[in-house]
Formats: sequence, C-alpha cells, structure tokens
Amino acid sequence: MSPSLFTDRPAPHTVMGICDEFGYTRVTSPIRRMDDMVGHWQIKAQLLAEHGDARDKAPWHWNRTDMFRLAPIIFRRQFLANRLMASSSQFWGATMMLRMDFEARRGRLQPPPAGFYDINSVHYCDLPWAYYNPSNPGPLIWTAVVDNRDPKRPFLSMLLHSGLNVRAALMPRPLGPANLPFAGTKLRVQLLAAVPHTNTVLVKLAPEEYQPTGTSPFWKFETAAALPYMKMPSMNRLPENMTEPTPLT
Repeated sequence: MSPSLFTDRPAPHTVMGICDEFGYTRVTSPIRRMDDMVGHWQIKAQLLAEHGDARDKAPWHWNRTDMFRLAPIIFRRQFLANRLMASSSQFWGATMMLRMDFEARRGRLQPPPAGFYDINSVHYCDLPWAYYNPSNPGPLIWTAVVDNRDPKRPFLSMLLHSGLNVRAALMPRPLGPANLPFAGTKLRVQLLAAVPHTNTVLVKLAPEEYQPTGTSPFWKFETAAALPYMKMPSMNRLPENMTEPTPLT
C-alpha cells in the first residue's frame, strides 16, 4: 500500500471507501506523532468555536495557510520515521537470528524451558525449536513465506516467521518463472549469511525432509547460481563489529 498523504483539503481514502467532500483524518494519542497533536488542536479549536468562542482566539488553531505549509513537512517526517522504524526492526531481528544461529551451530543455544511452548500446537512446527537438538549442533531451521516472486530478481523475497518479521533473500532460486513458488508459500530455510547493519539476510532452503507437507518441490528444478559479487561473511564466525556473547554462569 502507498503511504498516506497529508493535505490541507479533504481527499479520498480508497481502502476505507471514503470519496466524498468530508475526507478522512487520523487522530490517536497526541504523544506519538506530530499530525496527531495537530489533529487534537484542530478538534479542540472547533469545539471552542461551536460553544461560542471564536477559533481565532484559540492559540492552537491552525488555519488553511498554516496547514498548507505544514502538511508536506508532516508527511516527510512521518515517512522517514516509518522507514527508520522498519530498518530498526530488521536490524535487531537479523542480529538475533545471527546470534542464535551462531550459538546453535556450536550446540550452545539454550532451548526454552519445558512447557514454554505448546508442542502439540499446529504452529509449533513453525518455530526453530521444533528442529533444534543441542546434542546435534547445526544451523537452525527457520520458517518463512514467499513475499515476492518477481522473476526479474536473482532471488526470492522471503519474510521470516517466529515473530521476527525479518525480510530475507532466498538463493538460489529456480531459473524458470513458471517454477517459482507463489507468494504466501511456506518454506523451511537455513541462514546463509547476515549483515544486520546493511539489513542483508540471505537464506537457503532447508533439506527436503523439513519442508511443509504439500509444498510444491520447486527446488528440484534447475536453479540460478548465487550472485558472484555478493561477498558475505562466513557463518562460522561473527562479524568483526560484533563480539561473541559472554556465556552465562
């Protein structure tokens, strides 16, 4: 979806089905966004006007000229804030994945205590703990869904599950566009490499026995090779700017 646009005049809101002269605005807690604060000021000014006090006497009232100048400023700041928030979530999600996988490959990752998850739940198999065994160290098995199957890309865009919502690139991918899995297809993957500060996460398909039942075996078709210019750090060591965590005693 396209980002919302702030204007000084009523405008349609397609998703909500608003296409009349009244328009739509969003007003929530005034401590979160500048546009919410402005919305509160405007509503209070209108209430004062309806109860006999002129709006121009309200120190918080913004007229149309003010709103015409303020709207693009709010839009730019909100757009940048959303981008930073998404980038931050991706960074910390990728960092967590990198650390967990680093410890799992050495058998040092501690699984959750017994009873923390309902192992009989149909969703438990989407968690890496369902396949992790400390006595048999190895890479974690993550669950992901196909986010974009654009055949022009040399990879498949994936969205990692387990509450992380980390975006990743699956490589290699099938060569033929007809063999690409559809968006929403659930797969099991393993971490190939991750560079959190560049929001880069590469994954590969986990062995076939871990793939969900009913998933089309697209991995049996000829696949495209990984991009030669993508030099990624080895998963056998942490990046230089990330120190190995101190074991808990």
